[in-house]
Amino acid sequence: MLTQNLQDRDETREPAPRDFIGRSDLRSWLAIGRDWSIIIALIVISEWAGVWWFTGLAVLGIGALQFALGEALLHDASHYNLFGNRSLNDRMGLLYALPFLTTVEDWRAEHLTHHRSLGMADDHIVQDYSALGLTSNPARPAWVWFGKPIFGITAIDHLRHLWTMNATRSWVRIGVFWGVVAAVCVFQGVLPELMLYWFLPMITVFATLLHWSEIADHYRTQSGTRSRTSRVHNWLWHNNGYHATHHEYPAVPFHRLRQAHQALGDAEGDSAKGWWAVWRQISRPHESAPERWARFWPPFRST
Repeated sequence: MLTQNLQDRDETREPAPRDFIGRSDLRSWLAIGRDWSIIIALIVISEWAGVWWFTGLAVLGIGALQFALGEALLHDASHYNLFGNRSLNDRMGLLYALPFLTTVEDWRAEHLTHHRSLGMADDHIVQDYSALGLTSNPARPAWVWFGKPIFGITAIDHLRHLWTMNATRSWVRIGVFWGVVAAVCVFQGVLPELMLYWFLPMITVFATLLHWSEIADHYRTQSGTRSRTSRVHNWLWHNNGYHATHHEYPAVPFHRLRQAHQALGDAEGDSAKGWWAVWRQISRPHESAPERWARFWPPFRST
């Protein structure tokens, strides 16, 4: 009887954040395996097909999967949310950090400052929006959203950001990692393929998605944070779109974010379905900015 009463009480209570905090090494390994398996499959099929149009599709697909690894899963590792063993989050960075010219530790140092100082002057997002020209008067969101990626400026900005973000000792680790990879590729005679199937997607598709994601997360939001709720978006990128829920409950791992979003609610967060919906929101007519999040907005211009 006591057990039944406890079960009934548990079924009727409101969901709590602690219900969604459980990490799963298996889910994390499956996510990593999915991304790398698809990348490898795209390379193999592209080389087998030998046609330019499939190579182009492969580059796009690899760039999208790079975002899943080098943004979504790296982001979770920076919060120690991928693996139950905290040190494993860092050690496995050779799968989702070093291939992207950074380390989990450097990424974490910047990202946790962002969480602690959200919307304040020392938040790197605030500084990045200013550097991009998004908070100037007049702001030019169309140039920043479309023009910079098209003309390759986003790739340059991304590499410059890595140079300033990474510690000197981290560049040594990155150099050793890529030295070994390059040596193996030279020995196997596939160095051009490395450039085509890894570095080209990374400086084009991956850099563009990172660029859009940073803008989408906070720019011109009434609540300070914006979620992207498309099912396809979040399946492909490991629930990376549920950003408002993540900021509210950063200990929730990626594979529980959708359930947490649905159960705990995102009522106070801005929301958009996907990239195009984000663009429509950030390019809408000027409106007054909430005082708390004024640093995420261009100066208000009355008409």
